[in-house]
Amino acid sequence: EVGTPALAALNEAASLWQSIMADNVSIRVAAKFADIAGAFAYPSGQEYGYANVREALVRDQTSLLDVRAVSNLERGQSFSFIVDPVPDTGARDPQQQGYRLQQGGASPMETTLFVGNANAKALGLTPTLNTALDGGVVFSNTEPFQFNRSNGIAQGKVDFVGVAAHELGHVLGFTSGVDQIDLALCPRGPLCGYETLTSLRQQAVFTPLDLYRYSPSSRELTLQLGVPVRDLSVTAIPFGPIFQSRFFSETQGATALGQFATGEFHGNGNQASHWKNGTSALMAPGVLPGVVWSYSILDLFAFDAIGWDVRPFIPVGAPEPNTLLLIGSGLFGLGRWRRRQVRSMHPAVR
Repeated sequence: EVGTPALAALNEAASLWQSIMADNVSIRVAAKFADIAGAFAYPSGQEYGYANVREALVRDQTSLLDVRAVSNLERGQSFSFIVDPVPDTGARDPQQQGYRLQQGGASPMETTLFVGNANAKALGLTPTLNTALDGGVVFSNTEPFQFNRSNGIAQGKVDFVGVAAHELGHVLGFTSGVDQIDLALCPRGPLCGYETLTSLRQQAVFTPLDLYRYSPSSRELTLQLGVPVRDLSVTAIPFGPIFQSRFFSETQGATALGQFATGEFHGNGNQASHWKNGTSALMAPGVLPGVVWSYSILDLFAFDAIGWDVRPFIPVGAPEPNTLLLIGSGLFGLGRWRRRQVRSMHPAVR
């Protein structure tokens, strides 16, 4: 159960997002505390065709960044990217610089996206007032959280409002399917030998945020092939050094607005569903004790690009509906939807 101070802090975190988002949608999230380290989110979602998601993004344009982002998405039924050649056994050398180019194919991996329910509502892909849960968030019952941050965060304490806002950000759509690849890769992925590229190609692995994930290598391929090629790999680099940066770009990799984390098991140590560690942003992997955690312009860019109407970017005079984010106790009803776990570890519990 969530006690009164924690529930008040959760509602403050929800109010933070409500002050940013102008979409006329209601988002329902369940919350609880458990014997875990850090915190994690369970965004619930479904599969949608890439073409349908692109059309929704076209309809949803409200800012200049939206216009640039949508204009750089390819038309058609599929999207292009490079990905690791996930093997059938655990024999792959993680330093091997092999890669698989997926271009113009018909597999679900190339033609569908996993879209969180909250993000789908913002895009108009699902009823905006659907009363089913859109996800859940779970917090450690042993971490030294501070629930009231009106006077700052005390030394040794962790900003609970910031942590809650971060986890809600995952429910709202800040997730990457690259984490699914990382889990399946050998030798360190927990699903090594169980998931292969063959099996993953039959799933909607990637998300709307992944449409803007590039690297210097994928930019080179984009220029060579004349189509946008994302870098949705963990370790597969066709050009240049291993572990080169993955970055957020609405211009097919021509410009980089911020760097992404590259993977917990085979990348830089943090789930790909985050900015790179050290980035001053709400969707970075963690927060130091004694620090108030808040959003940055980089966070707003990302949510704007995946279909949310971000108030600071809406033209003056345009109507601004309200986003309603409802928080409740427990984790009931999540089984109705596909779920993904996005975990955030905070230095206070390491």
